[in-house]
Amino acid sequence: MGVAKQTQQLIMEAVTHENSQAVKDRLVKWYGSDSFPTWFHVKQSLSDFYGILGSRVEYALNKSCAAHQSAYVYPNYAEHTKHLTETANGHKILYVCDLFFCLSEAEKIRALAREVSRHSPMKKVYTSSLVDYREYISDIGESVDNPSQGLLLGAKCAKDGQGSEACKQALANAYNFAYFLKEPEEDSGK
Repeated sequence: MGVAKQTQQLIMEAVTHENSQAVKDRLVKWYGSDSFPTWFHVKQSLSDFYGILGSRVEYALNKSCAAHQSAYVYPNYAEHTKHLTETANGHKILYVCDLFFCLSEAEKIRALAREVSRHSPMKKVYTSSLVDYREYISDIGESVDNPSQGLLLGAKCAKDGQGSEACKQALANAYNFAYFLKEPEEDSGK
């Protein structure tokens, strides 16, 4: 899947340009801060995503997805014991829906980043006491692109300060990771 390599490339660019103003601006926008603890968590998570995309993911086509779904996973930390979360050899399963193939390259990158983030071991650190954002997403309908929740969390985190509930949620929100890597403005080359 060529889009997986593109996603890995964006991850590497973010990690190798961590001191750039663009990366710092994105940290503030999506996580409320460009502090070391915030960047450390985001960088660790991105490293996890890179590894999963590189060799530890298998794609499964699902023809029975909801009309608005492009991709999804059943994370290991979730209560989805009846669903496959990984293969016998330890590869994470990422379910791809028909809609995925109709998305722009930028939307595909965000879909992969969003779903792979849900498989990340770092996710467990921040999700144990949080409202399940997947329920929120399903309530509003998982549109192809919906950054509003992430932007609100980032802004609230900036206002409330590091360690606040909003910051914990921003660091656990799959959409924040997706938009940190590829923002909507980049779809049209703005």
